[in-house]
Amino acid sequence: EHLEGMEVRFETSTRVTGFEMNEDAGLISRVLCSQSKEGTGETKVALDADKVVFAVGGAALSAMVRYSPELSRYSEFRKFTNLRGLGVLATRLYLDEVLDTPYSANACWGFDEGVGMTYFDITKLHGLDIANADRTENN
Repeated sequence: EHLEGMEVRFETSTRVTGFEMNEDAGLISRVLCSQSKEGTGETKVALDADKVVFAVGGAALSAMVRYSPELSRYSEFRKFTNLRGLGVLATRLYLDEVLDTPYSANACWGFDEGVGMTYFDITKLHGLDIANADRTENN
């Protein structure tokens, strides 16, 4: 709810089918998707993107690279096709501001059946006081 209030959209029952690139910047500018809605079939959707985070398992990322000419032309992405048997992927996000979380490990589920995640606040796990450290460094 908090993230949705900040205009973050969660696209459930959505499968990535391709990408469009900003060739000048070498970045993904649109994510092409297929959404399944019960009783209505599949709908094609194009999502404009400033940034894309691939927070998926190794098998899913490998398949995206294998079937995406846009991603497979980059050696960094082609290396993911060599991963085998990986069902969990850790993604570190470095935010430009402190995000207050209730716990050091915050479990989330209920988006889609069989899908869940845990958001770990590394600063709390390691006892770091980032907010005060930033203020100290900037003075």
